[in-house]
Amino acid sequence: MEKVKEPEFDALAEKYHSFMKTFGPNFYDEFFQYLPHRFEKALDAGCGSGMLSLLLSKYVNHVVGIDLSHSIINIAKRQKADQQRTNVDFLVADLENLAFREQSFDVVVSNYALNHTSLEVTLPALRQLVKPGGRIIIRDLTTQFPRLDAFRFWRRLRILWNNKRFIRSRRFRTFWQTLSFTMSSRWIDCLTSENYHKLTPEAFRTIYHRFLPGCQLVRRHHWEMTAVWEAPREKKFRERLSHGNGPLGTSP
Repeated sequence: MEKVKEPEFDALAEKYHSFMKTFGPNFYDEFFQYLPHRFEKALDAGCGSGMLSLLLSKYVNHVVGIDLSHSIINIAKRQKADQQRTNVDFLVADLENLAFREQSFDVVVSNYALNHTSLEVTLPALRQLVKPGGRIIIRDLTTQFPRLDAFRFWRRLRILWNNKRFIRSRRFRTFWQTLSFTMSSRWIDCLTSENYHKLTPEAFRTIYHRFLPGCQLVRRHHWEMTAVWEAPREKKFRERLSHGNGPLGTSP
C-alpha cells in the first residue's frame, strides 16, 4: 500500500482512545445484530484504536483493521498484544485508496469513520470487497443542522450537552477528562475541517441507496444512522450493482 500522509488527529490518538473507551463494549452491540450466521474474514474500515476489530475477532477467523493514522494504529496493535489476539491485523491504509482484491471479505464494518472520506469513492470500493452473500454494516453520524455544525461555538454547545451522561452517572472524573478532550481546539478543528462531512439523514439515505442499492437503513438515535447491505449472490444482480442500478431499500 502507498504511504499516506500523517493526518491531523495523530496528535490526539491517545486521548481519542481514552475517549472512545468511555462508551464501553456495549457501544458496538448493534454491529453484532446484523452479522451473517457464518463468516470467516472481516474488514474494519476506519478502525481507530481497534476496539470493534478486537470484539469481532472473537467471532471470526481473521479481522483486518485499517486506519489512516499511524499513531492510532500503533495503539490498536498495543491493544491486540494486551488481549493476546493473534487473528487480527492492523494496517495503515487510506480508505480512498484501498489495495485489497475484490471479494476479499465476508463482512465489512465501519463505525463513525466514513464521514471523513468521499463517499462517492469509498462506498463503491468497499462494496467490491464483499463476497456474494456477505454484508456491509456502516454506522455514522448525521446532523439536522449542517450549517450550524460548521461553527465552533455550536460544536462546543453540543459537546456540553452530550457529556451530561457522565454527570448523571456521577462519573465526574470521566466527565472532566472527556470534556477537556472534546472541547480542545485540536479536536474541534478535526470536527470543523473541510475533510469532515456530516450528512443530514435525507442526504445519508440518498447516497447510501445510490451506492448500496437495496440497503436497510436504521435510525436508532437522531444523531446517527446505520446502513446494512447484503451482497447479492446471483451474478446478474452483481452486474446490475456495478452499473449503479437495483431496487431501493426502505428506511425504517
